[in-house]
Amino acid sequence: MKKQLLFTTITLLTFTGFAQSSLSFLPNHNVVLCGSADVYFVCTSPSTPDNIWWDFGDGCKGIGVKPIHRYTTAGLYTVKMITEKAGIKDSVTKADFVTLHSKPKASFTVNLATNLKPYERILTFSGKVNDNDTVRYSWRINNSIILGTSKLTYYFGANGKYPVLLTVTNNRGCSDEFIDTVEINDSLDNNTGLPSIVQEVGLNIAMLSDQNIFVTRGSALQEATIKIIDITGKVMQQVKMEKEEISMQLQTTLMPPSTYIFEISSQGFTKAKRFLKQ
Repeated sequence: MKKQLLFTTITLLTFTGFAQSSLSFLPNHNVVLCGSADVYFVCTSPSTPDNIWWDFGDGCKGIGVKPIHRYTTAGLYTVKMITEKAGIKDSVTKADFVTLHSKPKASFTVNLATNLKPYERILTFSGKVNDNDTVRYSWRINNSIILGTSKLTYYFGANGKYPVLLTVTNNRGCSDEFIDTVEINDSLDNNTGLPSIVQEVGLNIAMLSDQNIFVTRGSALQEATIKIIDITGKVMQQVKMEKEEISMQLQTTLMPPSTYIFEISSQGFTKAKRFLKQ
């Protein structure tokens, strides 16, 4: 008996894969924004589509080759572009493509430093921000930059108008600025020596060669309180001159060279002048 051999021809087909879409759009990197901000999108398809639709991920849509969209609410957004050419649609999606962080809002109030007199030219600035996250503070006053505090006490060395700039930055890198101008205008002048307050309190005051201060009684019949105050408002010396005392000396030798305020209180009023200790 003959055996019949059956031959079956099998045709092998080589699968090369589907052609990948070259559709894309700009920006070509993830976008991180602070506060309300615009993003510029551009379709970069090698052939110009007949129609282009956009889904910006925040409920808003767009059309065209180069749409501009403003994001206003903090969040993470996926962007999708859909194109149509000759009736064939294609699309590309960039997941979590736009990140919008909330932006802090800076402001500050200014007050005379606690328990200080107006002529001491010391103001306290209190920074405010509507952000629950940790923020960094940076102050710019009179060409000086002070970092790291929400409350700042600052001494102004002369009368004038001073712009004060506060910059706050949160831990997501978003920042805001607030600027205001303060005016310093007191009745005291800067003196290289001690002023004469003899007419008001009846005391004679002199700066000795060793920089100590010598006070002698003139026509004053009442006791007087004498203070020397530094630029931060700290009382460096305070003495009381009794009615019976004819003279006294204030030791300033150990006080560093700086601008000080010499204040005399007597008979219910206070007089003060600023002086420079060399």
